[in-house]
Amino acid sequence: MRNLTSSAFTNEKWLIIVLMPLFLIPLFHIWGFVISISICLLAGALFYGVRHAEVLLMLTLYAPIIKASPLNPIPRTIDLTVAFYALFLILTVVLFFFKKRTLPRLDVPDFLILIYLLLVCLEYFHAPYEVREYATFKLIRFSLLAVPFYFFPKLMSGKEMRHFAWLTVMLGAIICLALFLVFPTSIQIKGAGNSYLTMAELAGITLMFAAVMFVQEQRLFPKFCYVVAMLIALVLVFKTNSRAGILFAPAVLLIYLLYVFRHKHLLALFTVIILILGTMITYQLYPDFFTRFFLIFKSHKGSSINLRLTLYQVSKRILAERWFSGIGLGGFARYHYLKFPHNLILESFLEHGIAGGLIMLTWLGYLFQRGISFLKKGGLRTPFAGFFLSTIYLFLFFMTSFGLEATRVLLFFGGAVMILGKSDSMKEQEVTHEKGTSIPDAS
Repeated sequence: MRNLTSSAFTNEKWLIIVLMPLFLIPLFHIWGFVISISICLLAGALFYGVRHAEVLLMLTLYAPIIKASPLNPIPRTIDLTVAFYALFLILTVVLFFFKKRTLPRLDVPDFLILIYLLLVCLEYFHAPYEVREYATFKLIRFSLLAVPFYFFPKLMSGKEMRHFAWLTVMLGAIICLALFLVFPTSIQIKGAGNSYLTMAELAGITLMFAAVMFVQEQRLFPKFCYVVAMLIALVLVFKTNSRAGILFAPAVLLIYLLYVFRHKHLLALFTVIILILGTMITYQLYPDFFTRFFLIFKSHKGSSINLRLTLYQVSKRILAERWFSGIGLGGFARYHYLKFPHNLILESFLEHGIAGGLIMLTWLGYLFQRGISFLKKGGLRTPFAGFFLSTIYLFLFFMTSFGLEATRVLLFFGGAVMILGKSDSMKEQEVTHEKGTSIPDAS
C-alpha cells in the first residue's frame, strides 16, 4: 500500500492527469484558467488524500461553507459535502482492505450513541404526518451524515490527529480568508445560501486550533503565521454577525490562554492586541457588524433572541403535555416555522421524550468526565488541545443554535475527546509549550 500511495505524485502520468485542466479548460471559457486552477487544487487534494485520509475528513467538515460560495469548483447540483464524504468512505474501505485500518472496540458512550440513533429511527415512525418530509430529511442527515463522524476518531492514530489539527489551521485559515474576501457583508453570506451560523462555527474551530498551534510552536515565523491564522478566523467570526460565535469564541480562547500562559501580563497584552486588531479590522471594513451583537445589552434584543424566547415558551407548553413519549422526530416543525427549538438537549426531550433526553444527558455526562480526564493528564498543553476546545465551543453553540441534523461536527470532536480522555498515552505527561516536546500516538 505504501508503494501505491507514494507513487501518486512521482509518477508522471498522474501529474499530467492532474494538470490537464490547465491546458484544456482555458480554451473554452474566459474564466477557464481560474476554474482549472480550482479543479487542479481539488484533484491534488484527492491524490493527497490517498495517502492522508484526514485531509478528506477535514474538507468534508468544511465543505458546507465552501459549497455555496465561488470557491466551489464543481456544479451546484452535486453536494460538495457528500462528494468529499463519499471519497473519504471509499478510501477508508480501501484502507480496511489493505489492513491499514481495524475496527475499533466500542465502550459505553459509543453504545449510548447507537441507542440514541435507534430511538431516533423509532421516533421517525412517531412523527406527525404533516412534517414527515422534514422528519425524513432529519433522519437521513443524522443517521448517515452525523453519527458515523462520532466513530471516525477511533480510526485515527495520534499522528493522524496531529496532522488533522495542522490541516484545520492551515487549510481552515485559507478558507476563512477566502470567504472573508468573497462575501463583503453578512447579508451577502445569507444571500448566497450559506449559513452564517455554520460559517461562524467552523471559523471558531479554526481559531481554537490556531491558538493551540501558536502555544505549541517555538519558532518565530511559524508562530507569527499562527497568530495571523487566529486573526483571520476571529475576523470571519465577527463578520458572520453570529452573536453566539462572537460571544463564545473569544471566551473559550481567553480561558485557554489564561491556563497555558505562565506570564499573565504577557497573556493580557497578547489577548488585547488580538481582540483589538480583529475588532478594528472588522469595524473599519463594515461598521454595522457589531450593531446586532450589542442589541443583547438593550431592552429590545433583536428578532433572533426574541424568537428563541418564543421557542422556549412553546417548548415548555409541549413538554407539559408530551414529556414522556415526545412529539416524534421533526415534530417541533408542527408547532413553529423554525422547525427545532435551537437547543440540543431541549430538542432531545421534546422529540424523543424522557428516554431520548436522559440518553443525551448521560452521553454528555460521559463527555464531561472524559474532558476532565483529558485536563488532568495535561491535555491542554498538548497538540490535541484543539479537539477539546472545539468541543466546548460547539457545545455552547448547540445550546443556542442548530438542530439534531447538524450535529456532525459536534459528534466528531466529541468522539475525539472521548478517545483522548480515555487514552493512557498522555498520562502524567504535561507537555508545555516552552519545552516544545511532543507526545506519543493517542490511539
